Amino acid sequence: MDARRKAVSQLDGSTADLSSDTVPFRNQDVLNMLSGLSPRIVAEQIKHSLGNFDTSPEALKKLQSEGVPEVVILAMFHAKKRKRA
Repeated sequence: MDARRKAVSQLDGSTADLSSDTVPFRNQDVLNMLSGLSPRIVAEQIKHSLGNFDTSPEALKKLQSEGVPEVVILAMFHAKKRKRA
């Protein structure tokens, strides 16, 4: 199931909790989701899913230059921080 369908199906309750999903989201998945979903939905999906995000300074600059909204970048950063805890 692609990232967009996962997010939509989670919102309508038609699948199990995706936080137990074993395939972590990556930066490219976020970019793909943003092409069809609102930033708020993408940020919520990030909060409730596994993430393996590159939050290095270079990656953050690239995300910003690609037009990724701050709310989404912050969700990615916090997801990475939770993973380390």
